[in-house]
Amino acid sequence: MPHRGGCASLPARPFENPDGPDGAPGAWRSVPRVAAVGPRSRTGGAAGLRRAGGRRAGRPRRGGGAGGRTGAVPGAAERASDAAARRAAARRLLVPGLVLVALSCVLGAWILARGNDPFVVDAWWNDLLTAWVSPVALGVSRFMNAAGGGLLVVLILPLALAALLLLLRRPWAAAYFVVAEIGSAGGVQALKHLFGRARPENIIVISDFGSFPSGHVANAATIATVAFVLFPRVWTVVAGAAWVVLMAFSRTYLHAHWLSDTLGGALIGCGAALLVAAAFAGPLLREHRAVVARPAVGPPTSDGPPRRRTEAP
Repeated sequence: MPHRGGCASLPARPFENPDGPDGAPGAWRSVPRVAAVGPRSRTGGAAGLRRAGGRRAGRPRRGGGAGGRTGAVPGAAERASDAAARRAAARRLLVPGLVLVALSCVLGAWILARGNDPFVVDAWWNDLLTAWVSPVALGVSRFMNAAGGGLLVVLILPLALAALLLLLRRPWAAAYFVVAEIGSAGGVQALKHLFGRARPENIIVISDFGSFPSGHVANAATIATVAFVLFPRVWTVVAGAAWVVLMAFSRTYLHAHWLSDTLGGALIGCGAALLVAAAFAGPLLREHRAVVARPAVGPPTSDGPPRRRTEAP
């Protein structure tokens, strides 16, 4: 029997008598469940649905989800969860960043307290590389000297990588990279002038003032850390570590730094990148989620153009 307002109703639940418990016609024990909305649902059907406890199709029920709302409108619980996630991400980056920067400063203070004399391992490594004459190692070291410093690294490379991130629609990532580069370079120069360590006497390239920490290694560590923060993959860890180690070797092979200088550069470069990442944790997290949810074009199908799909997180 059609429900008032054009709504078709399902039979009563099992073991219910449509004729009533006493056999009286029409004495229903429960309100019929609405199965479909007919063409008259715009008028009388709405009142019938309200009396039956139903709602119009397509209209979400309020109060059913976290924070009292469901659907695309975030509730208070969702906002609190996002804020907690941002704070947790910032702490995971802030604590190791502070530790690494502190270790770099402690190492520099230890060197200064010893009168800027090289450690035993510094002298041993420098003498070892002095005795090892290799045209290949010298060529690679000179290439790393040019690739890790000068105008190329200070200006051209940061702007090029920032432009690439902008093309990938990652403006916060581009801003993070530029600020991390500036922060790392500023920290290196501050420690150089604070400790004023002399370079090895047999240096074979032209370098600026201050041996501790190594600016080339610090810049390499900053780039490697930024790459891991933005693209946390195994290949970024392997490639970044290889770049930093190769840069440290080249600086000591050219006798531009002591071995402990390269360690201090790696500490300050990685620590500065993590500290800046902690400051950018909120925007970077929101941007990462937007990239994950960004629709991607799937492969062509036989019945039409490529279908759009949502990338899996």
